[in-house]
Amino acid sequence: MSLRYFSNFGNIMASNVKVICKRGNNVNEDYAFACEGFAYVIDGSSGITDFNVTGYESDAKWLSQGLGNALQERISNIKKGIPEIITEVIEALHSQYTTYCTVASAKNEDLPSACLSVFRTSKDKLEYFQLGDCVSLIKFKNGEIKVLFDDAVPILDHKVVSHIKAESKRQSKPIIDVLKFGKEMLIENRKKKNMNGGYWILDTTGVGISHAEVHTFDINDISQFSIMSDGFAEIVDLYRIYTYDKLILTMAEHGLEALCKELWDAQDSDPLMEKFPRLKHRDDASAVWCER
Repeated sequence: MSLRYFSNFGNIMASNVKVICKRGNNVNEDYAFACEGFAYVIDGSSGITDFNVTGYESDAKWLSQGLGNALQERISNIKKGIPEIITEVIEALHSQYTTYCTVASAKNEDLPSACLSVFRTSKDKLEYFQLGDCVSLIKFKNGEIKVLFDDAVPILDHKVVSHIKAESKRQSKPIIDVLKFGKEMLIENRKKKNMNGGYWILDTTGVGISHAEVHTFDINDISQFSIMSDGFAEIVDLYRIYTYDKLILTMAEHGLEALCKELWDAQDSDPLMEKFPRLKHRDDASAVWCER
């Protein structure tokens, strides 16, 4: 990829990039992209109701695809901050969404939403934007590894998993056979989207954007960084195959495809979801890795 396309940046963010975006369910609602000037991962939130108005396989896919494509065109404009660019993109997507339905006719749990994490270089700074539960890693040249994430949604999901485990024990059935008993809790949790006491995420209203984590780092202090969807991060958070420190080193040595195969194998070794209780057999898995 020619560096001339990213001449606005003034300093190249990464000389080596890797990207993976694999479907885990019927519809891939993730989007991942990385180049010399910026990188991001979008994780669309799976629909838990039957609401679908966009004509896509799911409204969450419509949002992640529209957002991902628009960011490729706009994020390189360093005259604007990342939140400003995302706000403009969301406003355009909101206008498009209202051609499908009036937002007032949709319940909060029906509206499509997505997690988004972005890295972008701006002169000698590495800018960072995070909204939702994607996991980001930064490896500094002094050996320190920083883990950035929002645990609001995982906390809610863990409560649902605990409820399903209790139902599994009560009925003497495997986890996979009692997943439907968690749907009501999932819907109640989704109602807490972009509300105080709930969790903040990106949707077409743009309400969550002002609650994003925004940071800047000296890019000359950084050697590697990565972003991953929660489906990819399960390799650490659920299956404990790696720690995050070891994971980013393995990304550099062996790449993302090999890691995803390890994750897939762990999931397939537990088809009844008894050893590793979870809300679905497999989630979409996306990640980017960049090296300075």
